[in-house]
Amino acid sequence: MALFFEKFEDLIYEGLGYYQAGNFEKAIIKLNKAIKKNNKSPDPHDFLGNVYFDMNRMDDAAKEFKHADSLGAGQFYQCYFNAGVTFLKRKSLKEAIKNFRKAQLIRETSTSVKNYLAHLFQADGQITEAIMEYEALLEISPKNIEALFNLGYLYSDQEISEKAIEVFEKLLIISRDDPRVLNNLGILYMKLGNFKMASDYFTKALKLQPDNYLIYSSLSQIAIKQKKYDEALKLVKKALEIYDEDFMLYYDLANIYIEIKDYDNALDILKKAVYYNPTDIYSQNRIGHIYYLKGEYQESIRAHLRVLDTHPNDPYSAYKVGTIYLQLEDYRHAQIYFERVLKIDPDYIVAKLKLEEIKRIIKS
Repeated sequence: MALFFEKFEDLIYEGLGYYQAGNFEKAIIKLNKAIKKNNKSPDPHDFLGNVYFDMNRMDDAAKEFKHADSLGAGQFYQCYFNAGVTFLKRKSLKEAIKNFRKAQLIRETSTSVKNYLAHLFQADGQITEAIMEYEALLEISPKNIEALFNLGYLYSDQEISEKAIEVFEKLLIISRDDPRVLNNLGILYMKLGNFKMASDYFTKALKLQPDNYLIYSSLSQIAIKQKKYDEALKLVKKALEIYDEDFMLYYDLANIYIEIKDYDNALDILKKAVYYNPTDIYSQNRIGHIYYLKGEYQESIRAHLRVLDTHPNDPYSAYKVGTIYLQLEDYRHAQIYFERVLKIDPDYIVAKLKLEEIKRIIKS
């Protein structure tokens, strides 16, 4: 009976059984015995690689996968690569990542695998890992335009502005007349407060894409920050001439009107923003704020209550209603809405302070 269990096939079978049962140490022992029985077979090396992979012993896993791939004439790399693609098509991101990582352990410098992994990590929200894969890919292929773009976007999203600028400036050398590169550099310099550099890049991008309404919108943001409201108005209106269905343009235009205290125009514009995006609670709350600025407190309350009708868990709307009632010295209703805020968000500190204020007023 003992001799039966020492057969190569039985050692493999037992090793896999232990592996599937989560007993990795016994699986390793059995698979190593199988390798001693037949060191020409790739299968026990591949199985052992999977055991080490699941144990996060990546150096050992890489050694076994490479050995299996060598004995199998490259079939294991191709197998894991193909499995990654298949799982990707099925939208099984975790499984796709797992298989591409195994393929990468076999061929560490494969640009195809790095590219797939970077995209998958990005799609799966594993941003740090995505950045690392793009960086590694660019070490091998420094002029990979797609990788540079994606890395630049990721740096920008993570507020790593200096590195993002460095990447997009490299892209500018490769693609000198690419308006996307110029536009992104404009956005990054605008974030850093360097409005001159930002304007220069936006203007260059606009020459290449004169119908890009988003560039006009970005230029208007710079004008607003510089308090050049007439210029900002012209730029947003130009953007709307090109494309009039982006609710954010109406929101931006309304904010300019608010800055110059033209509340009636601001109201009209925000109503258009809500028309194009009925779920836009920011514009709806902004409408309430404008009525408040005009001294029309009941209209302001009604506007914020309309938001609460459709978004009952919006603490800001409830807070604004409570604040207006407090100002009107309607302490009972103010208390109701501040308590509603804290029911939605117990950590809403300002609402807690307002409730304490009401209690002091009532007590006195």
